[in-house]
Amino acid sequence: MKVVIYDVSAEDKGGLFVLNDLYSSIIKNNDDIEWHLFVSSKEFKSCNNIIVHYFPKMSMVKRLLFEQILINKEVNKISPDYVLSLQNIPLIFSKYRQLVYLHQSLQYCPVRFSFFRRSERSLAIRQHIICNIYRLCLLRADHIYVQTDWIKKATRKWLSINEKKISVVPITISKNDVPDLEYIGMNSRCFFYPARAQQYKNHSVVIEAVKILKKSGIKDFEVVFTIDPTINEYASELQKKATQLPIKFVGDLPYEQVLEKYSRSILIFPSYLETCGLPLVEARVMNCVIIASNLPFSHEALAGYSNALFFNYNNARDLANHMRKILNKGYSYNKNNCKSFHKTQSLYSQLVVDINHNV
Repeated sequence: MKVVIYDVSAEDKGGLFVLNDLYSSIIKNNDDIEWHLFVSSKEFKSCNNIIVHYFPKMSMVKRLLFEQILINKEVNKISPDYVLSLQNIPLIFSKYRQLVYLHQSLQYCPVRFSFFRRSERSLAIRQHIICNIYRLCLLRADHIYVQTDWIKKATRKWLSINEKKISVVPITISKNDVPDLEYIGMNSRCFFYPARAQQYKNHSVVIEAVKILKKSGIKDFEVVFTIDPTINEYASELQKKATQLPIKFVGDLPYEQVLEKYSRSILIFPSYLETCGLPLVEARVMNCVIIASNLPFSHEALAGYSNALFFNYNNARDLANHMRKILNKGYSYNKNNCKSFHKTQSLYSQLVVDINHNV
């Protein structure tokens, strides 16, 4: 049995999280499948039953055209039984059975981006053009994997396909995956938002909430963004808006520091475009107090978790009220909250089951 895993585009924490987990599971299980990884990241090495093939990372448009041709050529040399794409789209010209891991949610976003606004143009291209290409191509997939139930329902409706063609494989994190740190965030007066400088991450609503708090006389607190203000125009604009406010731009942090920060702060997660929202799952396992956007992905990631508050993602006053309540000691923290967030079926486990049943 031969399986090709195709994920040349993975580069950030969210994208690499899934690929890393799959890679580690294959090494750990040492099964009798011959795995071929098509990646751009050099952190993956050939070993045991894993053969790694390196390809240069390309832009979105080039990936849809030239990369598809290049990858197909290499896949044909292997003649696999299955091809698993972790890039939202199957190999268009492949003759082999195709499995796709869909983690794009722009097509379901409550905000419609405009081609006429410069700051939104790249997102508009992805939302209105690229996602429609995905839709046409996904209809050729033999099976689709998604991270959450809400994405499964939305995808079934979007593609008009039988729900049996879609499996939910949630992001899996347990207390054994994170350091055992006591949560002291309620005494820190620090709010933490680990996210890239992208418009849909919605940093602006946090800045407006901080302005409201400052105007009402609330002091001695800080907000930390993991943004380098020089990385793009959006980041630079955010820094200008945050002038004379208690907001720090600390740049990208190592994963270990992010986990430690969860234990010493309150997570704010105002994003309105996620499939799962990895920081929500990570902070939950760390027993962190979380203020999240009131959207389906947040509610699914935080289902049954008592230390979570929700706000309208475009309402700064709503967010400020939650922040004020915490700062004024008006929030009752549940110290005995369940620390685990663990669902047993990993992508690797589901994949092996499906392959053995000739999905």
